[in-house]
Amino acid sequence: MKPLNLKSGYSIIEIIIYVAVFAVITLVIMNSFIVLVSFFNQTRTNHDLVKNGNIALDRMSYEIRLANNIRTGTSTLGSSPGVLDLDSVDSGGTAQTVKFNVSSGDLNLSYNGTLQASILAPNINVTSLIFRKITTTNSTAVKVEITLQDTRDRTGLTEKFSDTIILRGGY
Repeated sequence: MKPLNLKSGYSIIEIIIYVAVFAVITLVIMNSFIVLVSFFNQTRTNHDLVKNGNIALDRMSYEIRLANNIRTGTSTLGSSPGVLDLDSVDSGGTAQTVKFNVSSGDLNLSYNGTLQASILAPNINVTSLIFRKITTTNSTAVKVEITLQDTRDRTGLTEKFSDTIILRGGY
């Protein structure tokens, strides 16, 4: 018969220490992963807000630059949600009206009273839109102030954008 070797294997204390070290390493890795996912989501939200803010301002700037006149009777200026109604011409030179307004958080563009599109992505809402008419002896301009929020973000992160655009013939 072979003698019993009591020195082989691991003791219960060694196993508990190994499991504890493994648990601490796992917790550190999981915490790092959670932080990285959170950072990615915040970066994605910031990117979406900036991208959609630039798209909205570019489109509004384009249409305002082509406009001849602000239709002050049907526009809401100086308060939110603002409405901007413009007299303009299409690419063929035909007179048309261009209107920007907010409906259910969407920034809408209409030509001659017909809704064309929502300018922003479905996950982006307008929380504030203000148009201000600026008139000088030589020109007319519109100051646009818009605040956007990403509906996917639970932190309520918002981004503000503004631009001042001179109407056609004003420079």
